[in-house]
Amino acid sequence: MLTAKCRITRHIKVITVTGLSVLFAHPLLAAPDDAHHGTYEAGVADAQNVYFYEQGDQQYLYSMWGVVPIVVNDKAEFKAVNPGLGLSGHFYHLDSGEYQSGKLNYNSFSMTFGRIKDLPDQERIAALFDDAFWDSISSSQNCPHNEWKQATKVAFDRSLIKGLIEASQQQGSKYSDTNSLLIAKDGKLVVEEYFNGWQLEFPHMIQSITKSLTSLALGAAIQDELISGSEAKMAALMPNYSALLKGDKAQLSMHHFLTMSAGLDWDEWNIPYEDPNNVRQQEIASINPIDFILDRELISKPGEQFRYNGGLVTVVGQVVADKSDHDNLSGVIREEGLNKLCLQSAYLMKQNGEVSNAAGGAYLRPRDMLKLGQLVAQKGQWHGEQIVSEQWIDQSVKGYVSTGVGPHSYGYYWWTSDAFVDGTVYPITYGLGYGGQVVAIVDELNLVVARTANHFSGPTPNHEMMKEYIIPAFLSAN
Repeated sequence: MLTAKCRITRHIKVITVTGLSVLFAHPLLAAPDDAHHGTYEAGVADAQNVYFYEQGDQQYLYSMWGVVPIVVNDKAEFKAVNPGLGLSGHFYHLDSGEYQSGKLNYNSFSMTFGRIKDLPDQERIAALFDDAFWDSISSSQNCPHNEWKQATKVAFDRSLIKGLIEASQQQGSKYSDTNSLLIAKDGKLVVEEYFNGWQLEFPHMIQSITKSLTSLALGAAIQDELISGSEAKMAALMPNYSALLKGDKAQLSMHHFLTMSAGLDWDEWNIPYEDPNNVRQQEIASINPIDFILDRELISKPGEQFRYNGGLVTVVGQVVADKSDHDNLSGVIREEGLNKLCLQSAYLMKQNGEVSNAAGGAYLRPRDMLKLGQLVAQKGQWHGEQIVSEQWIDQSVKGYVSTGVGPHSYGYYWWTSDAFVDGTVYPITYGLGYGGQVVAIVDELNLVVARTANHFSGPTPNHEMMKEYIIPAFLSAN
């Protein structure tokens, strides 16, 4: 089956092989240290394209799944710094100072790859995500305001932020898994740091912050009068699913879906996500995920109990798509109101049935994550245009149900909590994603924060970061 990957094949340099020896670097020819740097296309359609580069004297491999530190020896062999990853390989065919092909092994999987001609940053990212598994959610319009204005003279306690940055660079610290840290004050970018080989143009998984993005897309649809509001009944919004939304389920509203209080039988947290018995994994694998979700038994009265349920978000995303006359949520974000955010190199995974993974499948640059928070901080306005109503923003960031997760309450796919700093309470709105992904908004300080990370074991320190470093640092400016 042909995939979108075929579009970039024309960039690969043609190699005529007259004997096996030309596949290997000649022992008398010393390869330049950067001979392996560049972008390569996978030799099989269902594998990932890869990009090799150097940053700060460390070699890295980047693909749609993230950044991996590697070592490359003088035999053109490479392997992950972390031996537990099971990643290794070899570069072949040195030509004009560049390797033209290679082989990558990842545990029991192997693939060959071939060099693609040098590409500008955005085209390189497009090549790396050139797979039928992904939909672009980058803005389809011309974007005169696509990047952040930066401010260098904003007053804040730089020693505190320096301490946070140093902790992020310190092996073994609770912040050592940080991949990026960005802070906007008064709508301007004042801190932007990348770690562990990550770069500005690399999209990063945002996990469940995708839910917050879905909430904003719904708000934009309500602003355009395509959906009446959060009190709309799901049965009325989804007439084709009336057979699954009858009886007590007929009373389910958008509000119940947004607050994770629909009362459906769904236990997503007590079985690891890697386990095929996890209900969320079963939903993603199902042929018709919407049917799978709505067919779940109602086990508690809607509105009474918080039960974390990514499936509800899948449904909401598809409702927004249907009412906006798009196949899935990706088309809505790319073509409708939120396209004014001018997201770049942004992608959203698909599930079966071409349904968007609205609960956790988005990849954004950290600068674009920050835009989501800034849109909330600006009450839905973007460069003078109201793309999401102020009323919807206020509704979204209100805590409706207790979550049992620390001090957090839950709004419309946003978390809310309070930070006590120097005797004052600072309400914080959070978009939170597995692995330490966070967007945080502190209205009292006109402050927005974005952090990405690979923190997959133990509690994430995001709330602690806000209380101990970021809020105190910017209190000094007031």
